[in-house]
Amino acid sequence: MEIETDQVLGYGCQGTVVYRGRMGGREIAVKRMVKDFVEVAEQEVNLLISSDMHPNIVRYFDTERDSCFLYLAFELCQCTLAALVDKLSSSPLDPLASLFRPHVAMLELVGGVCHLHGMNIVHRDLKPVNLLITESGRIKISDMGLSKKLDHEHASFETSSGTLGWRAAEQIRGEKCSIKVDSFALGCILYYVMTKGSHPFGERARRESNILADKPDVRRVWKERELSDLILRLVAHDPRSRLSMQEASKHPFFWEASKRLQFLLDVSDRIEHEGAEAQIVQEIEGCSPRIFHPTWEKYLHVDLITDLGGGEGQLPCPSSFVKDLLRAIRNKKSHYHDLPPPLQQTVGPVPDGFLSYWTSRFPDLIMEMFFVLRTSSVWEEVTFKPYR
Repeated sequence: MEIETDQVLGYGCQGTVVYRGRMGGREIAVKRMVKDFVEVAEQEVNLLISSDMHPNIVRYFDTERDSCFLYLAFELCQCTLAALVDKLSSSPLDPLASLFRPHVAMLELVGGVCHLHGMNIVHRDLKPVNLLITESGRIKISDMGLSKKLDHEHASFETSSGTLGWRAAEQIRGEKCSIKVDSFALGCILYYVMTKGSHPFGERARRESNILADKPDVRRVWKERELSDLILRLVAHDPRSRLSMQEASKHPFFWEASKRLQFLLDVSDRIEHEGAEAQIVQEIEGCSPRIFHPTWEKYLHVDLITDLGGGEGQLPCPSSFVKDLLRAIRNKKSHYHDLPPPLQQTVGPVPDGFLSYWTSRFPDLIMEMFFVLRTSSVWEEVTFKPYR
């Protein structure tokens, strides 16, 4: 491998330097490590060899050594996630920043960590500078020197490793840890990306004390209910309450607008012919105080209420039932092309604008339905297989 020592890409701990290089006509990144850390290097290489066929794990190519250093050759990426997030704020027209899609990247990251966990590998040091971005905007997990291969998925280990501000409480306290330390870090990274650089546990100097005190602050994203819910479930203080990567990948935050809308339509279809005494209906109606108060029609435009059949801008009987709200959404979606053009413009195009019209007025609707269905026997029905 050829190393361009005047082209420094970054610095790591214990004297590690990353240079630009070439190998077999290919541009690469070369990680130079002090020989004293040969054990760490070998562990990183071994774990990468076993996992780097996943598209979101950085590719490893080769190792060389001299009397002082080890040189690890990896695929060359454009920058770290930390550098890219800085660009999102300071240089939004930067080509890579313009290419970056936060939702897609975070789902890719979940997929990569899920792949590691499926091999019983826990990363233990997920943070923005250990995540790389390719020329196409794809995210890659790197720097697996602190990673650990577990005997099985539910194995525990003791460690205080990790980076200040990105470690779970059990890591900070040096207690027994599980694979869920990666879930915690991912929740922090998700907030960091979606807020373009903020942290759910505050400023750097106070992060670890806030983590230990279980004081996450997601007010900046609170109006985005799916996002705030996912973050809080990932950074839960009790690791047993944190989502696994498999669970996180299926969270409504990652659903496309068409899938979110179809979910509401499927829920409406499922309960349409159920009586008020049915358990699923009772559980859904129990959510109403968290979705609207006291009735839902007052949140809609007068023209839409009239079209729903109320005449003169009022429903025949103001409804406090979630079932009726879901029916209204389903009805307008089914008859969207029959709506007068001005009303189509009001509710927006299907699916994105139409869904936004309803969720902007009832922001808790999707998550409340998701919680009810997920804990119900109805969840196992074939209709809801795409959502689980």
